[in-house]
Amino acid sequence: MLERYRSSLFVKGFLSLFAGSAIAQLIPLILSPFISRAFSVEDVAVYGLYFSIVSTFSVIASGRYEMAVVLPKTNEDSIRLVYLSVVFAFITAFVSLIVIILFGSEISDLLNNTRIQDWLILIPLSLFSVGVYQAFNFWLIRQKAFMASSFNKVAQRSFEGVSTIYYGLTIKGGGLIISDIIGRYSMLLIAIYQARKREFFHVSFSWLEMKRLAKLYKSFPLNFGLSSLANSAGAHLPLLFISIAFQSLTVGYFNLMKYVLSAPVAFISRNIAQVFLERLAEKWRSNQPVSADFIRLTGLMTVIAILFVVPIAVFGEDIFYLVFGEGWGEAGQYAQIMVVSFGLRFVVSPLSSLLNAINKVNVASYWQWAYFISILTLVPISRLDISILDFLVYYTSIESFMYIIYWGLIYYQAKSHDEKLISDAD
Repeated sequence: MLERYRSSLFVKGFLSLFAGSAIAQLIPLILSPFISRAFSVEDVAVYGLYFSIVSTFSVIASGRYEMAVVLPKTNEDSIRLVYLSVVFAFITAFVSLIVIILFGSEISDLLNNTRIQDWLILIPLSLFSVGVYQAFNFWLIRQKAFMASSFNKVAQRSFEGVSTIYYGLTIKGGGLIISDIIGRYSMLLIAIYQARKREFFHVSFSWLEMKRLAKLYKSFPLNFGLSSLANSAGAHLPLLFISIAFQSLTVGYFNLMKYVLSAPVAFISRNIAQVFLERLAEKWRSNQPVSADFIRLTGLMTVIAILFVVPIAVFGEDIFYLVFGEGWGEAGQYAQIMVVSFGLRFVVSPLSSLLNAINKVNVASYWQWAYFISILTLVPISRLDISILDFLVYYTSIESFMYIIYWGLIYYQAKSHDEKLISDAD
């Protein structure tokens, strides 16, 4: 029985992605003490703002068509969806360039950070790389090329890490942003090479076929596009609110805290989500139940989350002071407050892949809009005469409540799917 479990595709895929992600995430974590000492808090703040803007809009960089790449029955249609995603990524990058040229100064003024203006022009480059890579990565996952996907993450972090060390010892300043871009394009070029080795480019580029597929999978941009943007904005807007309402030093502390606490989500949760999506997509195509997989994964993720949450909640300030150096203990205080919501996100994020697999993206859309609206309540809170710690308590409470609701919605859809299968069989 154990041998059968070990040999299952899910486990093999998870282990492949986990191994690559482990190395990929260890690189920046190992470098983080160097970053906290080589770069100023203001440097970290500027990078945090840049990264938040890119991350907010990256979810729609490919029109969300990259999420559909694993679904077609033929590889030809899957490849054409990648082409379609690339076209959307180019459009997104071009539109963002125009916006920055016209309103760059106004954006920096709004964010209460003049230093960010010099780096806004690089955002289109980042958005394009993210959009294109997402599409190629989902195609590699569809091909069960889990090792290739893992290698890409390692390559990205390796190039980014070397660049970070170089710029940390030389120009500092925007070195974190430049290093991030170098890492993203290294990963993208390697992914394209991997796709070429798997005869990806043997399928011709056809506007007519892409039009057909764009119409066939229109639910992804229509039902999931704006809602994904709302969800992503909800995740990254708090940093922007903090930038507007508090000092730049606070932005730097918050960004380091967010980076450290987000690592487990990127480290484990996202990789599980990718493999989980492929597994559930196969079950959906073959009319198999999914709720048992949902419950098992919930249990696994909860156990791992507890091992992550408890030490940070109890010793967060001391850990940050010890690891990142004198002056970064305040970031640890932020972590002690926020770690609960990050733990819940860690558990629920991979489970949300079920909604994509069973074609219930509208449910995710409804929740994402609700999440976005709940985060907007931070705006009046940030305008009150309160401390950053009080602000974070309110923020954590909102996030925790919304992710508990999200879990319930996903579980209900899993049960409904299985009950429908039983009903149809009868």
